[in-house]
Amino acid sequence: MAKRQEEEAERIAEAKRQKEEAERIAMAKRQEEEAERIAMAKRQKEEAERIAMAKRQKEEAERIAMAKRQKEEAERIAMAKRQEEEAERIAMAKRQEATKYQDQEEDIQVTAQQIEFETSQNHRDYEALSQSLEDELSYDQLINDQQAIQHFSEYILQAVTKKWSRPPSARTGMKVKLRIYLLPTGDINQVDILASSGNVAFDQSAVRAVNRVGRFRELMNLSPRLFDSQFRKFILDFDPDDLRL
Repeated sequence: MAKRQEEEAERIAEAKRQKEEAERIAMAKRQEEEAERIAMAKRQKEEAERIAMAKRQKEEAERIAMAKRQKEEAERIAMAKRQEEEAERIAMAKRQEATKYQDQEEDIQVTAQQIEFETSQNHRDYEALSQSLEDELSYDQLINDQQAIQHFSEYILQAVTKKWSRPPSARTGMKVKLRIYLLPTGDINQVDILASSGNVAFDQSAVRAVNRVGRFRELMNLSPRLFDSQFRKFILDFDPDDLRL
C-alpha cells in the first residue's frame, strides 16, 4: 500500500512538472510573439517617418527651386519691361525735340525710327521671355506629373499585392489586366477584368485582392486634374513577384 501511494505521489508530481513546463513554454512563446509584434510595429513606424521626411524634403527642395526660377524669370521680365519703358521715354523725348528743331527733322526721324525698332525688339524679347517661362513651367509640371503617376501606380500595385492570396492553380507568368474605378477619396467603386490570364481562379483572386484593399487613402494627395486624367479609371497589370520566378 505504501509503495502504491509513493508511486501515485510521484505520478502526480511528474504531471505537475509537465503542466508547469508546458505553461512556461506557452508563456515564453507568447512573450516572443509579443516582442516580434512590437519590433514590427516599431519598424513600420520608423519607415513611415522616413518616407514622410523624404517627401517633405523633396517638396521643400522643389518649392525652393521653383521659387528661385520664378524670381529669376520675374527679374528678367522686369528688366525687359524697364528697357522698353526707357526706350519709350527716349522716343518721346526725341519726338518733343523734333518739334523744336524743324531744321533737323530728317535726322530726328531717322533716330526715332531706330528707337522704335529697338522698342519693337525689346517688346519681342519680352514676349519671348514670357513664352520661355510658360514652357519651363510646363516642362516642370510634366516631370512632376510623371513622378506622381509612377509613385501612385506602384503604391496601388503594392497595396493589392499585400492583400492577394495565391490560389493553388496559379502558375509562373500569369498576368491579368484590371480596370479599377476609383473615387477622389481613394475608395474603390468597381473592378472589371479587361484581359484574363486564362485562369479563372487567378483572375478572381486579383479582383478579391483589390476589393480587400477597399480604399487607397494616399490618392487623396493627388491634384483633381491628375486624378481625373490618370486614376479615376486606373488600369492595373497584376503579375505578382512570386509568379515571375
